[in-house]
Amino acid sequence: EVFKKETLPLVYISPQQEALQHRCLTISNIIRSLSFIPGNDIEFSQHPGLLIIIGHILRLHHTHLLKYCGTSSQNSHITEDILPPTITQEYWWWDCLEILRENVFVILANISGQLDLSLYAEAVTYPLVDGLLHWLVCPSSVATDPLSDSALVYSLSPQRLVVEALAKMSISEVNVDYILATPPLTRLDLVYSTLLQFVGQKKQPAVRQFALVFLSNLAQGGEGASRMIGQQKMSLPLLLECLESSEQVSRSRVMYNNNPDDPSSLSIAMLRRAAITLHCLARVPLNRLSFLPYCNRILTLSMSHSLDPSLTSIVSDVMFELTRIV
Repeated sequence: EVFKKETLPLVYISPQQEALQHRCLTISNIIRSLSFIPGNDIEFSQHPGLLIIIGHILRLHHTHLLKYCGTSSQNSHITEDILPPTITQEYWWWDCLEILRENVFVILANISGQLDLSLYAEAVTYPLVDGLLHWLVCPSSVATDPLSDSALVYSLSPQRLVVEALAKMSISEVNVDYILATPPLTRLDLVYSTLLQFVGQKKQPAVRQFALVFLSNLAQGGEGASRMIGQQKMSLPLLLECLESSEQVSRSRVMYNNNPDDPSSLSIAMLRRAAITLHCLARVPLNRLSFLPYCNRILTLSMSHSLDPSLTSIVSDVMFELTRIV
């Protein structure tokens, strides 16, 4: 879990502190609202001062608690429980920071499609990318629980907004290079496993599509990324399941003309991304052993008449890569 606040019944905030809170929230709400207007995303994404502030807010006072425990026989040192901070004069800014961070998530989801990280120095890009990747893999309830203003309407969590922002950001190949090069590199394994979990969530089609877009762009970013994705246990079954589900839906549509559309089914563009991801994984020699249990399923898909011809062509390329002699 993370370091979280504990609210007291009565909290005294000085007029100066309250005025500062109102000023910060007013400015952030204005920027958040303006980010929804088409064209403003280009202006915001080209403002280095705004990007520095956004990158700084992403992980500001976001600290994970570390507890060390051991047996008494080993005379191990056991740290005392860290009590959550109470909203006093020392932490008067806590509620304001939570709202500011929520606005930052929304702003990034709106402007990330226009971001070009190659235009800025590391002081601008690193906090931004590092903060987004951290919130993507953050296991705390703060990252996965719905935001305060969306809990009653729809389940929109910081993690899902971050998936959307990263998916849009990864459309640019330059941005993918920055994402893959952001330390620590060991975190990428958690990034891939988290994205695959989202790909398997059929009840959340929007998040599923964003995760598939991001995963596909990362797989095309280099052989190292494709190798790490291929080593994930559920990568091949989930990607094949996307294509096989589409084939079953198409076959049912042919047999029953009045068959309604499945809301969880993926579009041709998303299925093409799943097939391209498979192709990128198959091109890595070290991944080909992982494909052996699924060769029959891939061969069946490559000869299917129910799939779109563009998909069968890519699946055939996957089969060709698997038959090459290493």
